[in-house]
Parts: sequence; C-alpha cells; structure tokens
Amino acid sequence: MVIEIRGLTKRFGEDTVLDSVSLTVEEGKILGLVGRSGAGKSTLLRCINRLIPIDGGEVLVDRVNIASLSKPAIKELRRNIGMIFQSFSLLNRLTVYENIALPLKCWKYSKKHIRHKASELMEMVGIKGKANARPMELSGGQKQRVAIARALTMNPKILLCDEATSALDPQTANSILSLLCDINENLGITMVIVTHQMEVLTAVCGDMAILEKGKVTTAGKVKDIFMEKPPALRSLIGNRDIVELEDGVNIEIFLEQETFSYPVVSRLTRDLGIDCRIVGGDLINYRKTPIISLLINVPEKDVNRVTAFCRAGDVRWILRKMKASQSGGACNGI
Repeated sequence: MVIEIRGLTKRFGEDTVLDSVSLTVEEGKILGLVGRSGAGKSTLLRCINRLIPIDGGEVLVDRVNIASLSKPAIKELRRNIGMIFQSFSLLNRLTVYENIALPLKCWKYSKKHIRHKASELMEMVGIKGKANARPMELSGGQKQRVAIARALTMNPKILLCDEATSALDPQTANSILSLLCDINENLGITMVIVTHQMEVLTAVCGDMAILEKGKVTTAGKVKDIFMEKPPALRSLIGNRDIVELEDGVNIEIFLEQETFSYPVVSRLTRDLGIDCRIVGGDLINYRKTPIISLLINVPEKDVNRVTAFCRAGDVRWILRKMKASQSGGACNGI
C-alpha cells in the first residue's frame, strides 16, 4: 500500500505538534522518520493508523483518506496496518503463543487457522521453541520478535515501528533490523520506522525524513542525505572531527563498492601532480554495504582538475567550500 500524507496538522490543545507535514511512502519501501525528542515522529505514526484523530490535511492509505473514515472503516483499516512498539506491549499473563494469537482471536478466526498462523510466524521470527514461555522469561530481543510476530498476524500491508530497537543492545538490535529487512523483502510490506538511531536509517531504510518542531525539513534517499549532510542532518549527528587548514579547498570523496579499489589519492598526486592533504574520513554502513568517505584538501587552482578526475572515474564527490569546522558546502558530482 502507498501512504500519502498531505499538509497533515495535529494539535494538542494550543501546541501544534505536526505542522503541514507532507510525505509519500511508496509501496514496499521503508521510510525512516528521525528527529529530536518532541519533533512529532510518534504522533505522525499514530496519525497513519488513526490511533489519534487528525486536525488538518490528509492521510491517504491506498488512495483512501483515512481522516474521513467511520469507526467500522477505521477498524477494517487497522487490519492492514501492523504496529511494533519500543516497550513490546506484551501481556505478561499470556504465553508467547497466546500473545501472538490474540489479534486473530479478537477477529474470531478458527482455532485451526490461529494455530497454523501462530506456528508459521513463530518460525519466521525465530522463536519456534518459545510458544509456552511467558514474556518475563524472554530476553529483550525475544520479546521484540514476539511483538513483530503479533503485528504480522493479520497479513498487514503496512508495518509501523516506533523505536523498535532503542531498548536493545547493539547486537540484538542488529538481529532485529535484519529480521525487518527480511520481512520487507519477502513479504513486500511497506514500513515506516521511527528512530533516533542513525544506524537504523543506514541499515534498513531506503528513504528518510527529518522532523524538526513538527515540520519536515529534509526528505529523500538515505544514501544521498548522508552523503550531502544537509544542515538538518548535521544538527542531529554533529560535526565530525577533522583537521582544519587555513588554505585550500575541501573535497569529500565517496568510495562505494564499485570504486573501493580505485586509488584516488595516489593517482591525484602521482599522475596529476596535485598535493592532497587528508583532513578527515568516515565509514557509512549503508544496507550492509560500506561507503568510505574521504575528505581531502587541495589547492584552489586544482579543484576543477580533481573534480574532472573523479567524474572520469565515476567517483562521487562533494565540494565543501566552507571552513572545515562548518562542514558544509555546495553539492556536486552526486
């Protein structure tokens, strides 16, 4: 299902939490929502499945404006939208099997169907041997796997994840992210993931949007935004440590899988006779594929030769004309 958000506004009393937000999530894609606490991320998520009413604008799910739906229609809509919470939201009095089966029981499916579906989902998420365990007997990662299985019981077309990995240790979080990727690839489910963890964006999301004080200030492809580093992203991740120089021009070069073996710096110095000074570097793990970022400083008179050389080698680059401490500049070559 495609999600289209047009001029969405949400208020709590006199506070405007979402201010004319517009976004599109294409079918089968994963969108990451990121921003500081209080930016409106979780509120936006709850507007998509009408857990809270909408004050203005439109939220279209599969071309249907959910703001105008009746209560029975909203209930039917939620069959197609699963949701995963940071706190797992499991019922401690129920077993793993019973927690997963609960939505199916509420919709009065047959016992045979419930047994088959719950067993299928427990195997899919990797908790097949935990059917009779209680939530208190599970690790954090196992609890989240139960929550994911429960969210998939109704075969949803959309999966909403609210800080699904922030309560987990890094290794467990990575395993949950891999599971979400597998679910997206194998089932084609459209996902919206709210997070404050940059590694979640680069690990699973193809698209992202940054919310600031209820407004979308940046939106686009995760890969492009992390390369360009617009002000909205820099305000979240901060400025990296680099060597500041008084002269020359900083050029950021990106080596991806296709260009890992391309000896950019050595060829610039050896073949073109250009003095290159390395002032910074970084590594972006984008969807299990590393991207090496190398920030070099070259004499201003050689900038055009360097960028022409990068273009000829199909190497992405960004010209950073501002001082290193400001970490900004004009985007080129992407």
